[in-house]
Amino acid sequence: MAGDLAPILAFEGFELDGQRRILMRANGDVVPLGTKPLEALLYLVSHAGTRVSKQELMRAVWPDVTVEENSLSQCISTVRRALGEAPGEHRYIVTEPTRGYRFVATLLPITSTPGVTVNPHAHQLYVAGWHALTRPGGRTLERGVAQLERATRIDPSFPLAHACLGGAYALMGVFGVRRPDAVFPRARAAILRALSLDPALSAAHAELGHILGIWDGDHLAAEQAYCHALALDPQSGRAHHFLGLHYLSFARFDEAMASLLRAQAADPLAVNVSANIGMIHYYAGRYHEAIAQLEATLDLDPGYAHARGLLGRCWRQIGAYDRAIEHFALRQGVSVSSASDLPVTLALEGHTEEAEQHLAALIARRCDAYVPAFDIAEICAALCRPTEALNWLETAWEERGQPISFLLVEPVIASLRSEPRYQALARRAGLSSALKRGPLSKCDPF
Repeated sequence: MAGDLAPILAFEGFELDGQRRILMRANGDVVPLGTKPLEALLYLVSHAGTRVSKQELMRAVWPDVTVEENSLSQCISTVRRALGEAPGEHRYIVTEPTRGYRFVATLLPITSTPGVTVNPHAHQLYVAGWHALTRPGGRTLERGVAQLERATRIDPSFPLAHACLGGAYALMGVFGVRRPDAVFPRARAAILRALSLDPALSAAHAELGHILGIWDGDHLAAEQAYCHALALDPQSGRAHHFLGLHYLSFARFDEAMASLLRAQAADPLAVNVSANIGMIHYYAGRYHEAIAQLEATLDLDPGYAHARGLLGRCWRQIGAYDRAIEHFALRQGVSVSSASDLPVTLALEGHTEEAEQHLAALIARRCDAYVPAFDIAEICAALCRPTEALNWLETAWEERGQPISFLLVEPVIASLRSEPRYQALARRAGLSSALKRGPLSKCDPF
């Protein structure tokens, strides 16, 4: 099994692959099952033996989206049909009226795999927590971190759980859920712990590269970490994903797309990979291709805030401001640049006074809560205030976080690129145009 794959959960007659999001019969045949029923089954199996309330299950399957209880009932009925459970049978799922559901089939013993625990409870928590990394958002990440922390407490020698915990901490900083300086040091500590337990764990090397690139600004070391991860596991979806985002930072769009497509081949239903394919099109200026990709992503998960925000940005870039605002209003939860999306759109549409009110409120909010400086820089740029925008970009570099990695490609700040201060900042961040030539390292991950 590849080093960064979630181990397969086996129970009577079936195997559930949490990484590839597929349900298989014991003979290897794939059981057709839609995205939401699969998410429900994965969550129930990950909490086997424990009653899961209807509210908890709805939050897990439809994060940041309000649905009727009937949707959950239909979802569970679909799962039962897929498992061949007749009405009145309780071989797999027991309904506790008004209270929730319980997965009652016995999980089969977990075989020893590098990086994996043999403790069933820690294993279940890891699978549930790992799931958060493929569809990150505010509440999803909070829940995932809590689950992974519990997994590492139950089994402190569980390398994959430590690696995934580090990844979850890092994503909190990337998505603006927490201040980067509050979570990236914890992310590094968790990943180094994973590597101390298993130096050959591909997933941990990929996560370390992510931190080296975003938090340290050491892009050469980051690329070398990704290449090392791929040398250990050439099929690592995580390493291909991060390597693609790394190439995107340098406007190497073709290489970025090739890497993300490899990541998608490893995990076809991962909504974060699907959305980031759309993000490559967005940063490359291919807005209609991005819209098609992001709409397909939202078909997988209508509540995925990152895809919804990117879709709104695409419509904004082609001048469809009303459609952009509709999508920003539909987004529920935090995503990259979510604080700036509406005020930037208002500024570009000519509603300067309203955009300035949003800007003042966000600056004031920084006294009590984390608001990414990059978001404020974007609003200033849209309001044609280059000096203020550059001041905030310099603050964003000090804060780190994912958006500063896209300094070279973000269209909202394109007007600043001729400014000497912008060019100096790109050099400080290791993102100057001189670094766009060829691979930064000598290793060929492909």
